[in-house]
Amino acid sequence: EDKIFEFLGRLIETVDAETCTLIELDKNKNIKGTYCRTRMKQEWAEKSFVNFDIVEKAINTKKGEFLIDWENVENIDLVLNTPNWQSIIVFPMEFRGEIQGIIYMTVPLKEKEFDYNCYNMVKVLGGIFSTVI
Repeated sequence: EDKIFEFLGRLIETVDAETCTLIELDKNKNIKGTYCRTRMKQEWAEKSFVNFDIVEKAINTKKGEFLIDWENVENIDLVLNTPNWQSIIVFPMEFRGEIQGIIYMTVPLKEKEFDYNCYNMVKVLGGIFSTVI
C-alpha cells in the first residue's frame, strides 16, 4: 500500500494531475480495491468521481486514452455556474497479458488539458509499476 501511495504521488507530480486513482482488478476483471490521491496531500483521498463507462471501455479494449470527460457534471463551478469539466487519462496496467489495474487521472480542463506526452509518460510508468501490484 505504501508503494501505491508513492507511485500515485509521483504520477500526479509528473503530469500535473489533480487526482490519480488506481483501480485494482481481480482475475475476473472485477474491482478488488480503489486507491485515490490528490495533489499536495500526504494522505489517501476520499473516492473521487470516476467515470466507470470510460474505465469499462479501457478494460474491454485493453487500450488507454486521454480525453475530456464531457459527461461529468459532478463538479460545478460556483462562480460561473458551469460544469467543471475534467481532462482525464485512463490507462490499463497489464502484466503478462492480464490487466492488473486501471490508472485514472484527472485535472480540471480550465487548468490543463492532458496531451499525448502526458499519456505516454503514464503509459511508461504504469507499465513498470504493473509488475508490483
